[in-house]
Amino acid sequence: PVLLPLTSDVQTRVARADLTLAYDRAKGEGWRGRAALQGLSRSDLAADQVQITGSGRISRGTSGAAPVVGATLRFDASGLSPTDPAVARALGPAIGGGATLYWQEGAESLSLPRLGLAGQGYALSAGGRIEGLSTGLRVTGKVQADLTDLARLSDLAGRPLSGAAGITAVGTGSPLSGAFDLTATIEGQDLTLGHPEADNLLRGPSRIQLSALRDETGTTLRQLAVNAQSLTLAGSGTIATAGSDISANLDFADLSVLGGPYRGGLSGTARFTGTPDSGQVTLDAKGSGLAIGQAEVDRLLAGPSTVRLRAGLAGTTVDVQELAVTAATLEATAQGRLDPAGSDITARARLADLSVLGGGYRGALNADLRATGTAEAGKWRLTGTGSGLASGQPETDRLLAGQSQLAIEVSSEGRRLRIDRATLSNPQLSASATGGIDGATRNLALEARLANLALVLPDFPGPLTVSGTAVEGPGGYTLDLTGRGPGGIDARVTGTLAPGLRNAALQIRGSAQAGLANVFIDPRSLSGRVGFDLGLNGRWRLPRCRGGSP
Repeated sequence: PVLLPLTSDVQTRVARADLTLAYDRAKGEGWRGRAALQGLSRSDLAADQVQITGSGRISRGTSGAAPVVGATLRFDASGLSPTDPAVARALGPAIGGGATLYWQEGAESLSLPRLGLAGQGYALSAGGRIEGLSTGLRVTGKVQADLTDLARLSDLAGRPLSGAAGITAVGTGSPLSGAFDLTATIEGQDLTLGHPEADNLLRGPSRIQLSALRDETGTTLRQLAVNAQSLTLAGSGTIATAGSDISANLDFADLSVLGGPYRGGLSGTARFTGTPDSGQVTLDAKGSGLAIGQAEVDRLLAGPSTVRLRAGLAGTTVDVQELAVTAATLEATAQGRLDPAGSDITARARLADLSVLGGGYRGALNADLRATGTAEAGKWRLTGTGSGLASGQPETDRLLAGQSQLAIEVSSEGRRLRIDRATLSNPQLSASATGGIDGATRNLALEARLANLALVLPDFPGPLTVSGTAVEGPGGYTLDLTGRGPGGIDARVTGTLAPGLRNAALQIRGSAQAGLANVFIDPRSLSGRVGFDLGLNGRWRLPRCRGGSP
């Protein structure tokens, strides 16, 4: 093979090259030529054969007419073997194409009435004019591309693709200045992107239409329209360094086209004005009969729902001026500052009637949240009030009767969360936890009091208390808990829980009245005082328990 004297850093070799060119002015204006390469070899590409043939005319001009050059070219390459397998699959083993061009001296333009390229599963055709050859390029024309098998591009995209697409673009542009005036349409058929919901949405025909202008003042988006089954998205506006103004409208009439559990309709408008360093974002969205496959959430979204957002942008800082969400009996709001250097957000939620969730839930719930700082060094405080709460379980419902108060304070140190304090109280139950971090361990002190055990076990009235500690270390959790109450309850639980609570090594010792078990074995009954010494070592299964009652 012969090394070609090219300026590229990549060496190019050929086994054979043939070059012919015929032109005789004395015999006429016609010319023809042929260049053929065999055994082309580069580090990134090899080809068995590459050939370019051409013919045309060269007119020197007479009677004051300017000289003219015309050409019709044909290009073919076979036995293509790119080094990159993804490129090889997309390009195919052979490509071919042709072009017709016309140039006249002094016209400062090159006409390309026809330009084509085709390979396995794809074809491109174009026509146009290149002007300003010496003053600054300006291209005017039309391009049509057809991709009949997008699966060939899967390896390049890094995801499974399929379907067909056609692209048409008409307009003008300058590669040097970046200016353009363009109208384009993309037509898809049965497109898939390797994402189930998107693939369902793109089943059948889909279309994207774009009309845009860019000049020295910025970019004007005259139209952006997306249509796929029941989805319609339209946008327009201006984009400029000094300030942009972009708006969009969404109408997704039937989310069931996404497949799976999705249902309902969604519509909304969004707008951005200003710059990333000083901008404003607004969003208004409405849902109707939405469903995502989560039973409680679906019941909450069964009717109308709304989202409203007003936010300012200042570099990496987002000023949430208003965020409001409504759905059935839910009302939620939030405002504050989001900043990587330190945020301060407050939020409030009210669920006036939990029965909309179904499943036996009842009552009302109010909650307030404040979050400050960063993920590495932040504080979160949550307070909540529940009234007449119920879950559909009689024993639990008796414990939640009346008004319940919840307060949780959490902080982070180097992304490690610490429960500073947590309390839960109502007329029947009170519980608290306080925590701290000591080196690699997190400590939690626990206290709980049930005012009357008879709410759960009617034959044993009186208070039940539980207290102790839980220490989290690299190997899991170390427990030391004691419980005392009516029926002679006096028990202690010690041992460890593995991370993820998959395994346990626990010792449970103490004594109680055997009658505590009667509620679970009715109509049979037990009586008398019993002591117990039980051990659990391994997974949470009854056969893992060892021990007995003396």
